[in-house]
Amino acid sequence: MQNQESETENNEIMEKSEKCAIKENNKAFEETQNAQTNKGNVEDMREENIEDLMGNISTQQLIDEVKTEESDVPCDTAFNVRITEEKLNTVCIEWDLLVSAEVYKIEKYHRRYGWQQMAWIGQPPATLENLAENFTYRLRIKAQRFCTEIGLFVDYKVSPDFLVTTLPPLPTTLSLHRAIKKGQQFLVKRILRRRPSLLEYPGPNGYLPLANAIISGEHCVTDVLLSHGASVHIGNPLNGRTPLQLAFYHGRLAVARILLNRKAQLEATDINGMTACHFAVDANQLELLRFALENGGNVNAKDACGWSLLSRAVVMGADVCVLKLLLTHGADAKSTDKLAKTCMDLAKIYKNFIAADFLAKALRPK
Repeated sequence: MQNQESETENNEIMEKSEKCAIKENNKAFEETQNAQTNKGNVEDMREENIEDLMGNISTQQLIDEVKTEESDVPCDTAFNVRITEEKLNTVCIEWDLLVSAEVYKIEKYHRRYGWQQMAWIGQPPATLENLAENFTYRLRIKAQRFCTEIGLFVDYKVSPDFLVTTLPPLPTTLSLHRAIKKGQQFLVKRILRRRPSLLEYPGPNGYLPLANAIISGEHCVTDVLLSHGASVHIGNPLNGRTPLQLAFYHGRLAVARILLNRKAQLEATDINGMTACHFAVDANQLELLRFALENGGNVNAKDACGWSLLSRAVVMGADVCVLKLLLTHGADAKSTDKLAKTCMDLAKIYKNFIAADFLAKALRPK
């Protein structure tokens, strides 16, 4: 009985071993087939990639060949480039149409980066915008046509290089003011030639260009401004001072003669009622005052406060020679201002004892 049981167990073990062996063989067979399939797919993919790569290489070779040909594009003068308009930030150019040209490419030259594209248009004219002001550009035009082999536009003719220049910005009142202050007469000429209307605009200090030239003592600049039509009647639109009054105040005798020859008004007043003679008295300008009185100046002219030339000379502490000159030309020493104050009263109020003594002697009966 024991022998039968052991034989039965051995048979069962052998059957299990055979089944396991069959399963392992089937599994190994399936793995072998999968490996062969994957290998075939990999080989197919490699072949496709090689074909694509060969195609790309051939296309790249075509592009390189086209670029090589573009670098050898002949220069053609048939473009006949013309610059029709140059402005502050724009330039307009025209050229003749070429046969077989489909589009045109406009390039500018950069010292570091070489030729750079600026515009790509179908036909002239072309307006180049957003340019730097007061700058010269080196340009060229390329005629292009479509290449079906690579699907791109290629160059086949190029124009000779040409230059375009944008205009400088318009001068301002500040630029003219600075040129006058520095006595740059040639720069003043250039500014006025470019923008003559600047003669009518006051500078930062409120004075017109001619007045600023007189204040600065630039006689050459004054002549330039007068030759360009500067007004001799208005020096400061706000306070009403004239160029002649400023010339008297700052002692510009030569300029005063020129202004009077140009019909400047000697008796013109500012907002304070002061004439050119009042300004000469305030600045203690003896020669200018004598020149004005000899040329018809009113010796008894009064300002807005009622002060005559003699009254202002007393108040402003003018020299005795100025007082003597006024009295010599018939100044009224007994005239009063709006507060009924005489010249003697003003001399005492402002403690001008020298003027008081001089007036006392002058008014003393002989």
